[in-house]
Amino acid sequence: MKKGMPVLKASCIFGVPRQTLRDRWPELRVLKPRSLEHLRAKAASPENIQRYFTELDGIIKKYDLTDKPHLIFNVDEKGISQCHSPPHVVAGREVHPPAVTSGKSSTTTIIGCGSAAGFALPPYFVFQGARMRQDLLNGTSPGSNGCVSETGWSNSSVFRQYLEEHFLRYIPREDRYVLLLLDGHSTHISVGLIEWAKAHKIILFILPAHTSHILQPLDVGCFGPLQKICNFECHKEMRLTASTISRYNIGSLASKAYTKALSPENLQNAFRKTGIYPFDSSAIDGTILEPSRVFSNDLDVKNSGDNACEDEVQQAIQNYKKDTSSKNTKNAANKKQDKGPILKEKEEATRVSTVNDSQTAGPSGAAVAHKPWLGDWNSEEPDIEIREEEKCCVCKQNTPDAVRRSSVLQFVKWGKCNACGHWVHLRYCTKTIAVRRGAEFKCIHCS
Repeated sequence: MKKGMPVLKASCIFGVPRQTLRDRWPELRVLKPRSLEHLRAKAASPENIQRYFTELDGIIKKYDLTDKPHLIFNVDEKGISQCHSPPHVVAGREVHPPAVTSGKSSTTTIIGCGSAAGFALPPYFVFQGARMRQDLLNGTSPGSNGCVSETGWSNSSVFRQYLEEHFLRYIPREDRYVLLLLDGHSTHISVGLIEWAKAHKIILFILPAHTSHILQPLDVGCFGPLQKICNFECHKEMRLTASTISRYNIGSLASKAYTKALSPENLQNAFRKTGIYPFDSSAIDGTILEPSRVFSNDLDVKNSGDNACEDEVQQAIQNYKKDTSSKNTKNAANKKQDKGPILKEKEEATRVSTVNDSQTAGPSGAAVAHKPWLGDWNSEEPDIEIREEEKCCVCKQNTPDAVRRSSVLQFVKWGKCNACGHWVHLRYCTKTIAVRRGAEFKCIHCS
């Protein structure tokens, strides 16, 4: 009787003779059920799962990926705490041995990725801090890389950097489309990211909201063993060296766990169990979907898994750009009516570029509808006609590249050249940081 309550204890609690439990029903045991979030129980309905497999089958056939498991990838994040959970030990009945841990500590995120063929990309670490140090990667697996964030969690800027600098380096480049499955977390979806993915022939397939526990291969077959192995490695490190777990050695310990957990066998079994490759829409066990029947009459269940095809996504992009363009044009017209010509010449234009920055990893698709194919839009600038004299005379752009790629709020100051009359980005396109009122300023072309 494994992982269950002892027969003697069960017979005392439930008033059933011990011999009856053991002899008549040997297959029965007392277990503690796993907790399931309300949103996950509601979203994991047979209708949503079948709709997801229908869309996935269409994408696989459209891009000829039926027999190409090396072009089907899944990416996800896993938070590793430096205060590990001690593993089980064998001890006497009256003994309660303690286990030393590191105490309060920060979280380090591992961005993992693997293919249906069993190939695992080297791990990518996100450490908590303000400046990346190469000694944080000492002892990690060959090819590992990393960066830092304020909280140690991934965000939209970190995920974009991961795809550009790490993911593209290791995936096959055969001038074919690559299918990338990922959950609908807000850090995974942005207008600029979708345009970038389209340019590199990467199909971003978003899993239905709150279903990653049954549909995401890394969650189903890899991240569970990863957490257990990492706890064991941290416990072993503290026992052998009497040192604490910090961000300077968590990378090497997590790399050992990553290599064992994301093995070719585990990855292949995970993609098979989730029905992705080989494609099998009946791979999901029906008993897992039983809790959703309680919410079968709830209208929110249907809305949580609505699909969007490629044409619908592209139409939504165009509508978004038109709405943004009309609002900006109207605001610009109102400003021209309110301000006189002299004030327009002297004022310094301030433009703001923002990017959504969510630094908390969580379940897939919080309040996000199921959009299985997201080609990607460009979140940098809407389709607005900007006159040449209104652009920077150095970079020929309305917003500097450094501000466009930034994940934080930044203000751009402008300066007008006294010689040619053109505008220039201060700090970014010239060494001048600020121009005082009445002071002479010249651009790099006139100085």
